[in-house]
Amino acid sequence: MDEMLTRWEMMEHIEEWDFRMAFVGMSNCGKSYKSRLLQARGDFFWYEVDREIQKKMWFETMQEIADWMWDPSDDWFDNREKIYLENEESCTYLKDLNTQGKNLVFDTTGSVIYLNRQTRDWLKNECLIVNIDVGVNAIPKMLQRYLDEPKPVSWNGMLDSQEWESKQEWLARCYPKLLKDRLRKYKEFSHITIPAQELHDLTAEQTIVLIWKYLSNI
Repeated sequence: MDEMLTRWEMMEHIEEWDFRMAFVGMSNCGKSYKSRLLQARGDFFWYEVDREIQKKMWFETMQEIADWMWDPSDDWFDNREKIYLENEESCTYLKDLNTQGKNLVFDTTGSVIYLNRQTRDWLKNECLIVNIDVGVNAIPKMLQRYLDEPKPVSWNGMLDSQEWESKQEWLARCYPKLLKDRLRKYKEFSHITIPAQELHDLTAEQTIVLIWKYLSNI
């Protein structure tokens, strides 16, 4: 949508079952949890990009993908990162997505901001983009989680290892920079940004009301 919806337009689209919304934000910010709640409500179709990538790449879990591309110090990492993003691209840019006559909640990956401009423009024109913002205070916890339980990560050229550093040291130095850059890019890409703590523990109905409140009432 070239212009952000008003509150009244949003409710009208929901009532007509043709509302389209996409969640963006960091891994573990609550995108999939909120999408699942909306699906359980009955009038939303949940499209999960992570799940579609798994199927397309013949993996059963995201952990398998993480194991496949995990170590950014290996020579083959850049090529596998490229393959991963190509698959994400094809699972995101969907001109003919069948929502089964329901509203759509589009559950993106953390690397959606690195996709081609055409794909990002398509998604932004098709959906109300809602950024679930964890804020900079969450970065230390996210760094530790990444070091303890690696997930597939697209570095977007922001990994600059130094020969005198151990792998643990340069990951600990570069990963927070990557996260800060992503936080900024999510905000730039989105129509609205909502702090993650405001969405925490809300029901599906309460989530819709909160998003509604963030829209213009004009």
